[in-house]
Amino acid sequence: TFTVIAAFPAVGKSALALNVSEYVAKSGIPVAYYSMEMGKEELASRSIAKEMGVPAYVIMNRPLTDEQMTRLVQLKDKWKDLPIYFDDRNTVTFEGVMRSIRNLAKRKGIKLAVIDYLQIFNQTTDDEERGMSYMARACKNIAKEKGIAVIALSQLNRSALHPSLRMLRGSGQIEESADNVVLIDRPEAY
Repeated sequence: TFTVIAAFPAVGKSALALNVSEYVAKSGIPVAYYSMEMGKEELASRSIAKEMGVPAYVIMNRPLTDEQMTRLVQLKDKWKDLPIYFDDRNTVTFEGVMRSIRNLAKRKGIKLAVIDYLQIFNQTTDDEERGMSYMARACKNIAKEKGIAVIALSQLNRSALHPSLRMLRGSGQIEESADNVVLIDRPEAY
């Protein structure tokens, strides 16, 4: 299946996708996570921080207590054994992500690929509509071809107070290609 998770900026798309990825990987199912915004250390720190009950910035930037350090080491050891493959290369292209998904599906048996997020890849084309159409179709096609789930994150235009399908940025093709579209509405975030 091809699922799109869409929301306004800074509402929690990445956090939700990371939680889903972590849950799937903890079930023993291999996952690939492609992020153009965060490095693998930051992504892992977010999940570990959640389990520790502290903000991620504390793990990344602050001295930890002895108790926190012990818990961090335990959780890091658990995390390194999870079948989750982070790709945080800022130089990767959308076509490179598609090749990587094919490769990881064949070599590692991934059953979920998360792309965080579509509009970043689309910045290299002059025609946003055409670029989004191409990427949405490619996500749907690779999901069918490899028999996997693909989750792509997408930003919404801020033309109203609450999200709706018509606010998907760049293309109606996203809605047409997706099997599911999840809209996140967190009014308290804005």
